[in-house]
Amino acid sequence: MKLSVIIPAHNESQNILNALEKISSFLNKKRYDYEIIVSEDGSTDNTFQLSKDYAKHNRRVKALHSRKRLGKGGGILHGFKKARGDIIAFIDADLSSGPTELEKVVKAVEQGNDVAIASRHMKQSKIIRDRPFLRRIAAKGMNFLVNSMFGFSISDTQCGLKAFSRKAWEKILPQMTKSGFEFDVELLLRAKNLGMKIKEVPIVWTHQQKTSKISGLPFGVTKQIGTGIFDLWLKNYFNRFDLFFFLFLAFFIAIAIPFLGTYIDPDEGTHLTIAAFYYNLFRDLISHPTISFTKIYNYSISYLVHYPKLSLYYPPAFHSIVATFSYLFGLSAFTGAATGLLFGILTILAVYYFGRKFLDKKTGIVAAILFTLIPQVFYLSIKAMLDLTYIFFFFLSLAFYLFALKSGKTRHFIYVGIILAIGFFFKQNIILLAPVVLIYTFFISKKSLKQVLISFVLSAIIVAPYIFAVYKLGLVSIMLKSSLGFGSSAVQTRPQFNTLAGWLFYPKQLGEIYFSYPIFIVAFGTLLYYAWKKEKYWKLFLIWFFVLLLFLVFIPNKEGRYILPAVPALVFPLAFYISKLPKIFFVPTFLVVVALLLYTSYLVLFPSFYYNTNYSELASNVLQKKGNVLLAADSNSLYASTFIFEMMRLDASKENSVFRPCVLDVKDIDSLLKENGIRYAIVPDNSLIQTSNTSAVTNDKSFQPIKVIKSQNTTLTIYENINYVPQKENCNYICVTNQWICSNFTNSINALR
Repeated sequence: MKLSVIIPAHNESQNILNALEKISSFLNKKRYDYEIIVSEDGSTDNTFQLSKDYAKHNRRVKALHSRKRLGKGGGILHGFKKARGDIIAFIDADLSSGPTELEKVVKAVEQGNDVAIASRHMKQSKIIRDRPFLRRIAAKGMNFLVNSMFGFSISDTQCGLKAFSRKAWEKILPQMTKSGFEFDVELLLRAKNLGMKIKEVPIVWTHQQKTSKISGLPFGVTKQIGTGIFDLWLKNYFNRFDLFFFLFLAFFIAIAIPFLGTYIDPDEGTHLTIAAFYYNLFRDLISHPTISFTKIYNYSISYLVHYPKLSLYYPPAFHSIVATFSYLFGLSAFTGAATGLLFGILTILAVYYFGRKFLDKKTGIVAAILFTLIPQVFYLSIKAMLDLTYIFFFFLSLAFYLFALKSGKTRHFIYVGIILAIGFFFKQNIILLAPVVLIYTFFISKKSLKQVLISFVLSAIIVAPYIFAVYKLGLVSIMLKSSLGFGSSAVQTRPQFNTLAGWLFYPKQLGEIYFSYPIFIVAFGTLLYYAWKKEKYWKLFLIWFFVLLLFLVFIPNKEGRYILPAVPALVFPLAFYISKLPKIFFVPTFLVVVALLLYTSYLVLFPSFYYNTNYSELASNVLQKKGNVLLAADSNSLYASTFIFEMMRLDASKENSVFRPCVLDVKDIDSLLKENGIRYAIVPDNSLIQTSNTSAVTNDKSFQPIKVIKSQNTTLTIYENINYVPQKENCNYICVTNQWICSNFTNSINALR
């Protein structure tokens, strides 16, 4: 078996003779049938002449010359094209890794590997003298980046010692496009894409500072490597279909932006209210710094007394991000919705990446477009809501889990645990991933169950302090009652699991507000067919959909958006089969599905924008005088949470309280006026419920109408209490807990002093 050794040489007059002598001597001693090719590359010294003279006395040595600079990769390619060996290797002329290490990579190829690469960073590797500190940091950073971008698991991509079988090299050579320092990365990428067996070999390595071509961290080299690798990444992962997808995504963003902050639904108002609380808390902590739990607790209670829709049982991550952005762009519904759009984009990209990575490129693109066109996805993308934030981390955790399952490495499962914990701080619903992962692992790789459990335990440890704080604050029962409906009588009227309606609730939601019935039926059918044909990850998609569906059937509180994490399990098989259609059928089928989704979006989303109440004008009017505000009724034109957000945003004093309609269920209007400092009451004209509450206001002689505000399809009337009496104590009624709470601090900031 013949060996070809390539020595790329640019201005190597100090090293080349030493390299030729040592390599020749070693290979002769080992009785190799070999050739050494010096690929001189545009040198300005006498490297070529020295090599040429040496070749005259050693027939195994050949000297190649290039007048122009070819670059590191270009020089190697020049030599490889002339090589005749069954195994072809290249080695640096300074012999940072010597002939003994050359033999190691050659033997790795002889043992059946297609490619063998020397590594300075394996546990068994030995560094005699290392590179300067900055070079080491840059190398580690680049290695991490390259592994992340190209899906490698390689500890050292850049070492100048590699070997190939001729069969492997002949397949790689036609695909090579790079000639600079990024050449090594492209070599490995082409080998990986061709399914070749790549072996890392630990070596002994010594940095040759005196003859090193690179000193410090030159910008030119860094830029060349960076741009070359980025270009490789783009060309490797993206084609015209990807361009179409990104144009589609840009169009989606352009359509979404005008809707941001235009109509605030009750749940969005709730999250904006929480974000406003964190915005004010962070600001007040800067002016009055404290780490006292008692002071921050009193501050929160004072806020809750003023703004009783402050649902602090939600995890803080999303709201803290909105609060942070609000410092940059101002506290507004637009800022909150823009944050929601950011996570919407990230989630769409996650669907796109997941499909490309675990199925195929075309399926990923089709799935991402279909997912984006689902009405609920568009709606949640233009709202300051949590659903798409945890769906993003759901995908991220699931992708890392599949990577971990493939590698079997515990550290990859640890990454899953960390990402899962981060997702929990956005929304607790991400724990829905746990049963999916456990059941799938049980069927696919029982040996990995221990590592999966380790990742879950790690997640639990990370979120434990937050759970403990929520428990100590008494918010766990509120969270279960308001989010899932456990212990709440209000949601028992919704279809329960012991009824047929309870089992059909979410399939109906998928047909009515997600897909349309024709697409849902086809998508469900393709999921079953996908499983029957045992396509890629068929067990995962089957478990994913049915486990989530069964769990959601059994929770008392049923809402349409809860089924969202199960939707991709239907989208991917549907996209898979659409993408496999012949071109003549693919385009019309895809367009029909897109048209149906767009029509469903119109039917579902248009009614959502029916009301357009000017909450800012409402809040401004009731802040003309000091006094508390009573909302006489909840209606589609008057959401308590949205009004409270505007009050928090516009009330500089933070001393006026808002009373929700439920207070009239436990206290009569006369007592409220005498004891709770009610100056204003707001009455919607279209309240179909709580008519007794609105009548209590309109029939009370103390209230006089002072302002009528007309918006699209609605009229709101502001009444003023002409017999206003300041409140006797700073208390408010909390609907979700059915109790009164009080605070000694009229202004919340005083609690921090």
